[in-house]
Amino acid sequence: TLHLTPNFASTVGPNGAVAKPVPLPARPVLVEPVKDRTYNVGDRPEKIRFSWKGPTSVDTYHVIIARDPGFDHVVYDAHVGTPELRYGNLERGTYYWRVSSVAGGLEGAYSEPERLNIVQDREPPVLEFHVSEKGRRSHTITLTGRTEPGAEVFVRGRRIPVTATGSFQF
Repeated sequence: TLHLTPNFASTVGPNGAVAKPVPLPARPVLVEPVKDRTYNVGDRPEKIRFSWKGPTSVDTYHVIIARDPGFDHVVYDAHVGTPELRYGNLERGTYYWRVSSVAGGLEGAYSEPERLNIVQDREPPVLEFHVSEKGRRSHTITLTGRTEPGAEVFVRGRRIPVTATGSFQF
């Protein structure tokens, strides 16, 4: 008889020998996308960055993305070698994701699941901007403005940071 405490595992060899209990890999903590994040996509789905913090001494991480919180309708199930995944095949709808750590053939508990939403937005974002010169003889101008949160702004091919509220300055 072997008594196992939570988050420990043991193996039984072909000859019936029972191995000493060892701890399971630690449960990862999901980082991105944050809880209930909504992604607005146009005609084609964007690649979404999934990331998490987990133990570094693992063989792989087991990532599952599903359409339901019970993970019965799985759309992605794979093992990856780093604590990050970029995935771009999610259509409109609500999804749930979770990750576990795998080391030495043992899989630990799954992270707490998180939800994300994919909506299709075909309307171009509103763009308001103002150009101001620094001085009469200066060759410097400042561009400030506002757009939808999550939109991207480019000036001469250079991406300009947009705040969480949609404002920007260049």
